[in-house]
Amino acid sequence: MALYIIIIIFVTASSLFTDGKKSSHSFSAAYLLTYLAVVCLLGFSRDLGGDKMGYIEDYKYCASFFDNFQTIKIYYELQSLQRYAPLWILLNILCKTISPHSINLLLFIHAIFVNGVIFWFFKKYSTYKFRCLLLYFIANFFILNCETLRETISIALFLLAYPSFIKGKWFKYYLLAALAIGFHYSAILIAILPVIPNVKIKHATMLLMFIIACFAYYTINGFLISVSEVLSGSDGAMKSYSTYFSAGGNLNAFIFFQFIYVIFPYIVYALSKHTAARQKIVILNPMINRYFIAAPIIAACISFNRLFSYFSIFAIVVFINIVTDMKKDEIKHILSIIIGCILVIFFTNQYFRPYGYNLYRYDLFYPYTSVFDNIPTKHRATIHKIGISSGHYQRSDD
Repeated sequence: MALYIIIIIFVTASSLFTDGKKSSHSFSAAYLLTYLAVVCLLGFSRDLGGDKMGYIEDYKYCASFFDNFQTIKIYYELQSLQRYAPLWILLNILCKTISPHSINLLLFIHAIFVNGVIFWFFKKYSTYKFRCLLLYFIANFFILNCETLRETISIALFLLAYPSFIKGKWFKYYLLAALAIGFHYSAILIAILPVIPNVKIKHATMLLMFIIACFAYYTINGFLISVSEVLSGSDGAMKSYSTYFSAGGNLNAFIFFQFIYVIFPYIVYALSKHTAARQKIVILNPMINRYFIAAPIIAACISFNRLFSYFSIFAIVVFINIVTDMKKDEIKHILSIIIGCILVIFFTNQYFRPYGYNLYRYDLFYPYTSVFDNIPTKHRATIHKIGISSGHYQRSDD
């Protein structure tokens, strides 16, 4: 617990004293220090998270490049049956070859790459990088780093591809998209995004997209469930898509997700019109415009809701830039903060989900456990098993 608090206090203090000011060596050193602390926190962690328990179990039986070809082939085929994408399987085999007894090498590689990209993205696209970090730690740090490990690598590759996206360097963009799909099949979204029209977002546009979303809710969900039944006997990518498509949904969920992922974000974005804040996010407009075109439909099709993870880091940058630079307009500033608080409460509320036996989802991450201590972690395996068997969640990274 102390480690979490120290990092949060340090980032909070840095956001107050350095954000928005001219960069200096001391500011850069503070940012680098935070990055190294995060990498060590995650790299040395032990049994932190629910899905990670499954990955640790998989790693025990993982093949290595020292095994014969037939053993590697059988392992690869078995992992493919679990809907794992090929590059994730190969990364595990490589790490097992170098570090046969501990998964921590894999965790270090993951932490170094994923958080390296996220820290770079915040620094490149926001003058308030520490505030972005603070919101990242509060809203989705544990999910991205301790649950959806495979998908998070794809998200990081998507962030790396964004400069190519806005410059129209499509060969490099689609090369990174292919790598992302190689780690998690949901990254097919990255390949589709350029096809979505880059339309300037207005109230009329959003109304039209909401009407289309209503149509999608009443038609596409049923169609996707039918498709999932057809694909249910498939392997690899098709099996993954079968799982995504099988999610149902109800009217309450439709309305709720439209508010969380579409209406509230659009209100904040609309409030920034004719303010200095809007100018700060011009470079992100190609993604913002496509998000508001796609989001109503994604929110309408419960099967696709996981795709919002790909926009989460963009959303943090946009929100922090808007809220920070709208201070001169008091009413708009207060409204944006209120909506931001509602969204943060929604995303953090998942940590308080009960699993019975006096266990909650936050028990997966608290207290912090590392390879250097002997704090019992059996309760985390219990939560993971209860969550899957009771239908509370599938593996978050499936």
